[in-house]
Amino acid sequence: MLQTLVVYTILLLSFIVFPAFLYEKNSVTGNYKYKYWGFPLLIPILIFSFIEGFRYEVGVDWHHYRDYFKFLETGNFNYYWRDDLEILYVLLNKTLVFLQLNYVSLFILESFLLIYAIYYFFRDYRKVCVFAMPLFFMLFFSDIENLSRQFLAISIFLIATKQLLKQNYKRYFLLGIVAALIHSTCWLFLPIFFVLRSVRINKLWILLAIYLGLNIASELLLSPLIERFSILLLYIGKGGYADIMTEDSRFIFEEIPLRTKIIWHLIALFIIFYGYKLLKQVKRNDISFVFIIAFIGLTLKPILSFHELFARINLYFYTYVPLFMAFLYYYVFIHNKGIQKMKKLKIPLILLFFYFLYLYFGRIVIRTNEWYPFLFVWD
Repeated sequence: MLQTLVVYTILLLSFIVFPAFLYEKNSVTGNYKYKYWGFPLLIPILIFSFIEGFRYEVGVDWHHYRDYFKFLETGNFNYYWRDDLEILYVLLNKTLVFLQLNYVSLFILESFLLIYAIYYFFRDYRKVCVFAMPLFFMLFFSDIENLSRQFLAISIFLIATKQLLKQNYKRYFLLGIVAALIHSTCWLFLPIFFVLRSVRINKLWILLAIYLGLNIASELLLSPLIERFSILLLYIGKGGYADIMTEDSRFIFEEIPLRTKIIWHLIALFIIFYGYKLLKQVKRNDISFVFIIAFIGLTLKPILSFHELFARINLYFYTYVPLFMAFLYYYVFIHNKGIQKMKKLKIPLILLFFYFLYLYFGRIVIRTNEWYPFLFVWD
C-alpha cells in the first residue's frame, strides 16, 4: 500500500514540479532559461517511462501483452491464441524481439510516447503544458495502465491532430493510419476529426441544448435502444458479440449513483459554459478545436458510461477534456489580463483541482485494497 502511494505521488509531483521551470526567465536577457525540450520536460518523461515501463502486473491488459511478447520470443510467429492484433502492433513487438530486447521495452516505449505526445501537442504553449499533464494523469492514469495499446494509438493520433491543426493534412492522415494500424478504432476518428477541424458553434444555447438534450434522451431511451441493438445483432448472426455487449459482466458497468451523475453534469456544464466564455475572448482556432472535441467527450461520457466498449471509444474525445482545461487554468491563473470575468474562476478551479486529486488518490486506495498494488518487475 505504501509503495503504491509513494509511486503515484512521485509521478504526479514530477508532472507538477519540473515543468514549472519552463516559466523561469533570465533576469538580464529576459529569455527563457530552459529550452522547451530541456530538463523540465525530459525528467518527468524519463520518470514516467521508467516507472510505468518496469511495472509488474499493473493494468488489466498487462499480462496479455507481456505474454504475447514472450510468445514471440520463442520464435513461433505463426500462431497465437489472440489473432486480432493489428499489423503494426504485431510488427512493433516483432521488431523489439528481433533486437533482443525484454518485454519491458514495449511498456517503456508506450509510456514515453504518451507523455511526449502531450508535450508535443503543447509545444507552442509552453506555459499551458504545465497544467496539461497533471490534469491528464489524474483523470486517466488507470486507463493508461489498463488500455496500454489503445493509449499508444491515442498518443500517435494526438501527434497527428497537431499536424491537422497546422494544416499538414498529409502528415495527419499518415500518422492517423499508423495509429489505426496499432488500434483499429482510430479508423473511425480519422474522418471525424478532419471534419471537426472547421466546426464552430457560436451560440452557447446550442451547446447546452445538445448536452442536455442528448443526456436527458439517453436516460429515457438508452435501455430500449440497447435491447433493440442486441436483437439486431442476433438477427444478423452475431449473437456471440451481442451476448458480450449485453450480458458479460466484464464489459457492463454497474449503475452509476445519482450523486456521481449530478457531480459529472455540474463539472461538464461548468467547463462548457466557461470554456465558451473563454473562446469568445481568446479567438484561437486551435483552442476552439480542442474545445469542440472536449465538448463531445463531455457530452458522451454519461451516455456511454454504461458499457466499457463504448466508454473506450469515447476516450478519443474525452482525453481532450484535460487538454482544454489546461487552457482554462492558464488563462485564469497566468494570462488573465484583458480576459473579462476570468479571475473569479480561481476558487472554483482550485476546488476542482482538489476534487480531481481526491478522485485520483481515492482510486489508488480502492485499487490497492481490492485489486492489486503497484509492483515492479524486481519485487
